[in-house]
Amino acid sequence: MHGRMLSMTKYERGEFLKKEMKIAVTVFLIILAIVLTAGIIYFIYTDYGNTAGNEQTESSVDPDGEIQRLLETDKKIEFDETETAEGKPSEWKFSDDIHKMTHQKVKAQVKWGSLEITEERINNMLTTAEESVYQYKDFYIETLSAWQRGDFTNAVQVHNVIWKSQDGSIGIATGLLTEREEMEYKAQHFN
Repeated sequence: MHGRMLSMTKYERGEFLKKEMKIAVTVFLIILAIVLTAGIIYFIYTDYGNTAGNEQTESSVDPDGEIQRLLETDKKIEFDETETAEGKPSEWKFSDDIHKMTHQKVKAQVKWGSLEITEERINNMLTTAEESVYQYKDFYIETLSAWQRGDFTNAVQVHNVIWKSQDGSIGIATGLLTEREEMEYKAQHFN
């Protein structure tokens, strides 16, 4: 190519360079169009572009409360697996039920088990917690009292306290589901 350019006149070299420049600009514009199209498709077909109902509300977790204290502890949290004499579930089973309920509300890479959140279930579990001698009774009461008020902004923290106690290595909760994601989860697991 270099030898060919030497044999060209100044005018021919200029025309050749214009042609090469047009090809380079055309290739650049095609690549740019492909990247932009891919970005638009990603934005449209993922929840990334869904801002309606995707507002992450600030957690209602009391910074001085039991949920926050358990999140920050380095101590291994262990829930007692012994059945209670009163016919109430073991503390481990009770905490695992709350953990499974959080799956309806949180984003996590992996979720094992699900238990639908219902007003009746929350009320029954809150009564059980209040009447219990569970070691982490205050944690359950704080959690379920917020849920009873319709406030699930603590679900990520609650999930992660229990997940951590179960030696979780994958499946940490990273945020709350959008309304649409929760509806899809409920349809998949409870209908």
